[in-house]
Amino acid sequence: MARLTSIVGVATLVLSKMATADYKLLKTYDASNFFEEFKVVNITDPSSGFVEYVDAATAKEKSLAGIRNGQVYLGADSVTDNTKNGRPSVRVESTDFFTTGLFIADIAHMPGNSCGVWPAYWTSGPDWPNSGEIDIIEAINLQKTPIITLHSGTNCKVANTGSAAGSALINANCNTGCSQTTTDTQAYGDGFNAVKGGAYATQWTTAGIAIWFFPRSNIPADITAGTPDPTTWGKPLTNFVDSGSCDFATHFKSNRAYATQWTTAGIAIWFFPRSSIPADITAGTPDPTTWGKPLTNFVDSGSCDFATHFKSNRFIFNINFCGWAGAVWSEFPTCSAKAATCEEYVAQNPSAFTEAYWLINSLKVYREGTTKRSFVA
Repeated sequence: MARLTSIVGVATLVLSKMATADYKLLKTYDASNFFEEFKVVNITDPSSGFVEYVDAATAKEKSLAGIRNGQVYLGADSVTDNTKNGRPSVRVESTDFFTTGLFIADIAHMPGNSCGVWPAYWTSGPDWPNSGEIDIIEAINLQKTPIITLHSGTNCKVANTGSAAGSALINANCNTGCSQTTTDTQAYGDGFNAVKGGAYATQWTTAGIAIWFFPRSNIPADITAGTPDPTTWGKPLTNFVDSGSCDFATHFKSNRAYATQWTTAGIAIWFFPRSSIPADITAGTPDPTTWGKPLTNFVDSGSCDFATHFKSNRFIFNINFCGWAGAVWSEFPTCSAKAATCEEYVAQNPSAFTEAYWLINSLKVYREGTTKRSFVA
């Protein structure tokens, strides 16, 4: 995984073109099929983390991956002391690839806040960065809120018009990583786990990418019902739209996949805490038009063709250590006081990572039916 003005007129126009649909369930990943559809990959970490991604047999033997009480468990080693080649952990990748859609991840637990930890739920395509990358959940060390980032090939600049209050665009150029910071402490780590998790919804269109988060108690009824309608969800946590120089259809494609709505008009991501998951999601009829503003919204600011830059992505869950977290170790005084380096701390403190695990209820993929208006800036 790669590291991490006002164009309101253009972005508003693009947002008006971002469409949701009468979404139909295409596929569900859960305890019944997860490890047939997601592969445990035994690779050297491409992000230079202090981690040893084990193979499927080792993950099963060490209880780092499996089904627990009907939920998908993905964890990291929390017992081995003085690990020399990195802390054993798992990375799983979907065998399916996707280009645009609405993706809803119901997550009960994510890795908690801890020095040295670097977890992520994200998508990436086979021709990085030209097919795009969407970092839906990502943070390091003791950060309390997620940083949501897109990566693409050249000539893709975005705007974040339509994102929820508190979300800020740090860099508009997706070729160097366009990120939005957030302020919802329930959307990540210990805060997320304290409310029993929730739902992340990612809406990916050719006009942009928006992300919503719904705490468990506020998940919309349309999501619960299985008929999601993003037009009802309100502003996303983050919204990435084309600023005039990013063709999303070109830059983001065939990625593996919170709810996420991905169309050739853009990508939106919502997060719903467990107590707030909309009824439409629970019912299996998600309707993003009812969800309010997404956590993040990435839309074309006039220079990003989403259909070109984002395509054929696969979904990835992993738990990494150090890497980016180690590079900024000194910026976290609480952590640097424990050990001189991130690697030293991670190697010698296995018990610090007892909460470093994912517990996933499901990941659902919806495809478009009849188009209707989605976002209002």
